[in-house]
Amino acid sequence: MLKSDKFNFATFFVYLGIAALIIKLLISPNFDDVEGDVYEDKSISYICDFVILCCCFFNVRLVHKNFYFIFQMFFILLFTFTIATVAADGNILDSLKSLLRLFIPLLFFSVVCSYFYHRRSDLIVVCKILLVVIVTLTIVGLALLPPSVNRFQGDNDGLWWPAYFNGVHTTTYIVIAACFIVFSMYRIGAVSRAFAIIS
Repeated sequence: MLKSDKFNFATFFVYLGIAALIIKLLISPNFDDVEGDVYEDKSISYICDFVILCCCFFNVRLVHKNFYFIFQMFFILLFTFTIATVAADGNILDSLKSLLRLFIPLLFFSVVCSYFYHRRSDLIVVCKILLVVIVTLTIVGLALLPPSVNRFQGDNDGLWWPAYFNGVHTTTYIVIAACFIVFSMYRIGAVSRAFAIIS
């Protein structure tokens, strides 16, 4: 168990990371103000990724020993990816982006699990907030967003399945994760059956 001052430090960065994650979810699709078309502006998303990554490293001493291997693998792959990219005259930035896309969720998961092991009641509140955000944005995507959000054009036999979270694949992953959270919370009695069904 961490001392109170160190735990307060950890609390700040855990919740900062969660806030960055929620912002990242909210700004998943970016729209042109005039025509409503999707355009690729990843600046805020990359800033959120950087904040989450910093939160992971600032809280590394909080991480349970069972999760150490994730951080070890990250640094090993970071080193080998960099060497291999330089040797092959590749793009280091693209290599780092691919590595971070894989590891940021794993690193943040290990930090969040380790932290909320000591604050289980707070975890229920955070999960409920995330569920409300995900369900609301999914409904917004289905109800309001243009088909181009799903990267389909108008000539695809009238196919219309707009998705909020950067296309149908990413949306599917997020919705499945939300279903797993709901099921887990229901199994431990943290939410009612009605809440689970509605979510």
